[in-house]
Amino acid sequence: MRIIGILLGAVLLAHCGENGANIEQCEPAGACSCSDGTERETRCTCVGGSTCSVSGGGIEFYCEGNAACELSCGDDCLIVCPGTTSCAVTAGDQAEVRCPGTASCDITCEGNCAVEVAGAAKAVVRCEAESSGAACEITGCSPEDCGDGVYACGTMCPASP
Repeated sequence: MRIIGILLGAVLLAHCGENGANIEQCEPAGACSCSDGTERETRCTCVGGSTCSVSGGGIEFYCEGNAACELSCGDDCLIVCPGTTSCAVTAGDQAEVRCPGTASCDITCEGNCAVEVAGAAKAVVRCEAESSGAACEITGCSPEDCGDGVYACGTMCPASP
């Protein structure tokens, strides 16, 4: 059974690499997978109880259940971190990030992005390109301006370095 799981994991990793997504780390093995997307060409999912690291561009990323996901996205990505997940997201231009439920999201936008915070979710949004004219559109909360392009929703501003 373990050999089948390893072979299936290798097939999923190869599939993800072919469509522009790369599963860099996934524990336990097989808890992260990629398939055809609905809003983007490829959809990658990390299921509850897993820890994963995924990168790519033009991808849908879903961090489900109580997973902890580290997602690095190029341009035009859709990232969803619902429920009790915790997500650390770095997103390129035209990214859309959804942080509903009781999720905890740490989002870095490297271009124009849209962030939707809903329910009792907590989010810190870093708009790195704000000084060069890029905009982070944050909806679903009244974000606190922490200064230097950093905003907090449902949580305190992070400590300055």
